[in-house]
Amino acid sequence: MEWVTPPSLGILLQWWIDWSFKPKGKLIWDCIPTTIPWTIWNTRNGCAFKNETSDRKEVVELIKSKIALWVKAKWKSNEYSLNDFIFRLRSILEASHITMIP
Repeated sequence: MEWVTPPSLGILLQWWIDWSFKPKGKLIWDCIPTTIPWTIWNTRNGCAFKNETSDRKEVVELIKSKIALWVKAKWKSNEYSLNDFIFRLRSILEASHITMIP
């Protein structure tokens, strides 16, 4: 069976919510659906209204940084640094049983 796009955003978000992880993984997983659109929206506004420029790599780094900051704010006993989240996000997610698409 091939993967297909869900017919609505509501169904996609429900699918997203239904995944189960260890508590640390859940905290990271829960930040992703808000972080990505928020960062893209802010970046697009900067380009449209402030003549800022941005490339894909920069947006990805912003997303990682925001996830790190939001998780660190919620996860008080977090053993990871901001640099860990930015440069080792894949290994953190794997340790939390979240698989990233390459």
